[in-house]
Amino acid sequence: MTNALPYRILALTLLLVAWGAGCAGKPSGKGSFQPALVEPNRAVIYVFRPSGGRSASTTTQVFLNQDAEGEIRSGEYIQCIVEPGSYLVRVEANSSMVRGVTLIAGDVAYLMVTMKRGAKPVIEDTEPELARRLIAGTERVHAAESH
Repeated sequence: MTNALPYRILALTLLLVAWGAGCAGKPSGKGSFQPALVEPNRAVIYVFRPSGGRSASTTTQVFLNQDAEGEIRSGEYIQCIVEPGSYLVRVEANSSMVRGVTLIAGDVAYLMVTMKRGAKPVIEDTEPELARRLIAGTERVHAAESH
């Protein structure tokens, strides 16, 4: 009779490895971007950092009209559902930058944050088609309550 113990240990080890791989880390959500469905009298502001690039590990704080919305890192985005109007979007890392956005009902603004030398954030208006492709490679970070 052969000893079945090594096979049982191997089977148990493979089972534990498979279980651990399924539970490791948070789900990425990458590639699953779906634009927000909002009421026709509202608007949306997306603030995102594409994956990779300079200062990938640097956290960027996002503010909307002086209210903290959250923080994003490389490969993340924030979605803010807002009333039509004018907004100041500020991002901060080692320095800060502000960009004004004026939206009417149904508008969508895509603001890409890139990091320049010394972790200086820069906000760039981005064409919707390009922005949606770039956001598809990122993960949503939940922002503060809608405005």
